[in-house]
Amino acid sequence: MFVIKSEIQTAMDACALAAASQLRPGLSDPNALVKADAYGRSLSDASHAGALGARPEGSVNQANFQALPVPPASIEISFASSLNGSYSTLGSGAISPNVAKFARCTYPMTDVPVYFMRVLNAVTQTTVAATAVATLQPSQSACGFPLAVCKDAGTSAGSSPPFGLDKGEWVSGLSKNEKGGSGGLEGGAGGYDTGNFGWIDFTPPAGGASELEAIIRSPTGMCDLKPGDEVGEAGVKASLADAWNSRFGIYDKIADATTSPPDRTGFSYNDDTWPAKANAYDGPSQTQLSPSAGAGVNSNYRTNRAAGVGYQGNEKSGQNVNYKVTSNANGRDRRLVAVPVVDCGVWGTGGANPAIEAFACVLLLSPMTNPGAGSFPQRVEYLGLANAPGNPCATSGLGGGSIGPLVPVLVQ
Repeated sequence: MFVIKSEIQTAMDACALAAASQLRPGLSDPNALVKADAYGRSLSDASHAGALGARPEGSVNQANFQALPVPPASIEISFASSLNGSYSTLGSGAISPNVAKFARCTYPMTDVPVYFMRVLNAVTQTTVAATAVATLQPSQSACGFPLAVCKDAGTSAGSSPPFGLDKGEWVSGLSKNEKGGSGGLEGGAGGYDTGNFGWIDFTPPAGGASELEAIIRSPTGMCDLKPGDEVGEAGVKASLADAWNSRFGIYDKIADATTSPPDRTGFSYNDDTWPAKANAYDGPSQTQLSPSAGAGVNSNYRTNRAAGVGYQGNEKSGQNVNYKVTSNANGRDRRLVAVPVVDCGVWGTGGANPAIEAFACVLLLSPMTNPGAGSFPQRVEYLGLANAPGNPCATSGLGGGSIGPLVPVLVQ
């Protein structure tokens, strides 16, 4: 019974962590906690390996000396606004996704046969149960994506808005003089403006294109990142198009959704498909501009994610992207990523590197176009700081920090 208890506890720990990773308390959105997704991830993401591929019908955790699966239908997943509060299942009317902060998983394995106890009484079977509760907390160290958002000169986390960045704004990558500034990503006169973003090297000066490609393909990103860590400027990496596009469910040379899972939607947001050029995450629908694609109204990212909408194709997106396979059926949150906020003006000043001052939550807006990314036309949408309650980003890491991205942690 002790062995079985330990097996079930492992399964419930994984279940609670996976469910908590879907919580977005404080986000005024009825879909902030998608029960179907939290439930599916709770059952299938029990291990790092299990999180890489298509979700199995049942749990990847086994019990009873690894002989029996933990049946999904028998796991009770419930939510509460406080650790010791009243737990209820989502949709029961007793808990709103906007206030659900804690996820609890409980499973009783019934009809476990007993042997020695039969000598003492007539009991031939018993029940072994386990419970786990998890929530989101700012992290001490976390996993991140290899892009840096550049803060505006002279700003800080205490500025209004923090670091001079407005929620919902589209931040361009390596776009010269976009805000009329100077210096920045490559330093010197005529360099790239602050407020933009670019590739970064987490292990300067050792990192290169191959390291960045591996991080982008990875289900977790670069881990063990902490505020104060220095990051190097990696420049433009045209060779990263395949890895970047895999996050949209677009596979050209690496048609492998197992090792590089896609997002839940591959829909591309650009000047034609989203004329507002802001608030693609949850803004009002937009009428497409491009006449070659025909008239149409496009939904925001949150809506397309819930519907599992794939990349709409080059004709409708107005882009030139190499793609062979597009599938978002078993997607994860791969376009919502936590990235460092740094003072990009430090680059080019005597070989110095800036330190991570905070983490931002950003949305990857569109696939990388061909003939590569020589001008790196990609943009991301800034969605606020990654430690702010209600922000849509969550990653993996060690909880208990103050300014790190939100990470799921066990509390019971």
